Amino acid sequence: MVVEPIRNYSDSSLNLLSKGLERANEVNIAYLDVIADTSADIVEQTKKLLWAFPFTACALDLTGQFVQYYVEAHKSISYVIVQQTRSLSEITREQSRRAAKVASDVAEAVTKPPQGMAEAARPENKEEVKEAA
Repeated sequence: MVVEPIRNYSDSSLNLLSKGLERANEVNIAYLDVIADTSADIVEQTKKLLWAFPFTACALDLTGQFVQYYVEAHKSISYVIVQQTRSLSEITREQSRRAAKVASDVAEAVTKPPQGMAEAARPENKEEVKEAA
């Protein structure tokens, strides 16, 4: 039936989308980790260079904390996006299965005549049908 290839195509497309998004999320998180590590190194090295200026150490600490919060916020957002995509994929799969079931039921109903029609079409029942009309 035509419905099965369409459902298989939608399932494989959803799997591809989900896996691609998860991989992109992994790369994004690795990138954010590099940003966090690099900014921490820069803050520490700058503190060592500017040890004579006590207020720069406070400003650099604030900058380092800001970068850490930025990284954590983006990791959280990435995680939420992946979770929502998984949920959406599951919902779409379920809707696809339901639509395929409805389509196969409709196709079956269209190709098979109802029971009463099959009996009325028999030659011995044609006279009863004419009399009823």
